[in-house]
Amino acid sequence: MKKIFVLAVAAVIAMSGAAMAADSANLIVNATVLGTCGISTAPTINLTLDPSSGLDGTGTGNIDFICTNGTAYTLAGPAGGTMVGPGNINYTLGYTNLAGVGTGLTQTSVATVTVPYANYATKPAGAYTETVIVSILP
Repeated sequence: MKKIFVLAVAAVIAMSGAAMAADSANLIVNATVLGTCGISTAPTINLTLDPSSGLDGTGTGNIDFICTNGTAYTLAGPAGGTMVGPGNINYTLGYTNLAGVGTGLTQTSVATVTVPYANYATKPAGAYTETVIVSILP
């Protein structure tokens, strides 16, 4: 009887050893980096227009953006517009760095607003404003 018990225990140990065998498999990790662009900050450009100066009003502000490294981009915005207030004041807009290739880091375009003296010299005093949209495309 002891002999049968010992054989049974040996068989159970042999089977459990086979059940605990190690195994491995490969885990594959894939990723895709998208070629995108986004504007992180757009400025508010404040001008003080003094009709007694006889000078054009100008102001600048930085448009900061990030594009994936190696991704070509085009920044676009209007060439000018009309600020509305007690009257209307026309102005022009210009930009630097309108096209290029992304670096993966923040890049900057400088927006420049110019209000010719003749466009505001005879306008009523007060606050004038307009919101324009700038966009960036990869």
